[in-house]
Amino acid sequence: MNSIRTLLPLLLVLLTLSSARTAAANVVVVLQTVLGPIELELFDAAAPLTVANFLGYADSGAYDSSFIHRSVPNFVVQGGGFKISGAQIVAVAPSPPSVANEPGLSNVRGTVAMAKVGGQPNSATTQWFVNVVDNLFLDTDNGGFTVFADVISGMPVVDSINTLIRVNAGSPFTELPVVDWTPGNPVLFSNLVQLSDVARRTSALCGDLNADTRIDALDVVRLRSALANPTGSALSPAEAARCSVAGTSTDCNLVDSTIVRRRLAGRSPKREQICPAAL
Repeated sequence: MNSIRTLLPLLLVLLTLSSARTAAANVVVVLQTVLGPIELELFDAAAPLTVANFLGYADSGAYDSSFIHRSVPNFVVQGGGFKISGAQIVAVAPSPPSVANEPGLSNVRGTVAMAKVGGQPNSATTQWFVNVVDNLFLDTDNGGFTVFADVISGMPVVDSINTLIRVNAGSPFTELPVVDWTPGNPVLFSNLVQLSDVARRTSALCGDLNADTRIDALDVVRLRSALANPTGSALSPAEAARCSVAGTSTDCNLVDSTIVRRRLAGRSPKREQICPAAL
C-alpha cells in the first residue's frame, strides 16, 4: 500500500504532462546554442498566454544573440534575459504587460518554465529556465512557476551547459556558465553560451512517420513494427540495457506516445536507433 501511495504523485505528473499534448499539433521552437540545438515543444493548450508571450519574443528575433546567463548545478539552466548587441550586453527588452501566471503542469526534469520576480506571481516577461532535475517545489512556490514547454530533443546539451564552469561576473551574472575559459582571464563574448537563433522549427519531426507534425498513436504503431523488439515479446538482458528508458523491460514495447517522445528527446542513450534515416 505504501508503494502505491508513493507512485501515485509520479503517475499524476506523467498523466498531466501527457494531457498537455493535445491532438492538435503543438508549436516546436529550436534554440540554436554553441553546444548544439535544443528543441522545445510548446504547450499551447495548457499555457496559452505564456506560449503566446514566448513566441512573441522568439518570432520578433528578441532572443537571437542572447545567452544562458544562469546555471545552477542539479537545478536549472536559465536564459532569455540578456543578449549581445554590438559591443555591449543589453537586457532583452520586455514587452509590457507581464504575462499572467498559468500554473498547472509540474516542474519535472526537461520541462521549461518562466522565471519571475520573487513574491510576484504574475511578473514573468522574457526569462525562462529548463528544469535539470525534478523541481516539484516550484509547482507551489511564488504562486507556482508556469511550465509552458518540454525539451523534446537536446536534453544532453542542457546537461552539458549545467556542468560548465561558472563564474561570478557580478550581478546579475553571479552564476554565469562559460565555455573555453581559463581562470584568471577576462570573460569574453566568445566564452558565453550563446543562442544564435531562436525560431519555430520548419524541418520534419523525428519519429513523425505519417508527417502530421506530431507524434501520436499512429506513429507508435509504425515505430513498434520498425524496432527490433516486437510488441509483447520478452527482452533479453542485452536488449533491456540497450532499449530501456525508465528501467523496465516493457519500455521497448512503446506502449504509448509519451514513451516515444521521451525516447526521441535523447533521454535514451540510443536515440539514433529510434530515428535512423531509413524511418
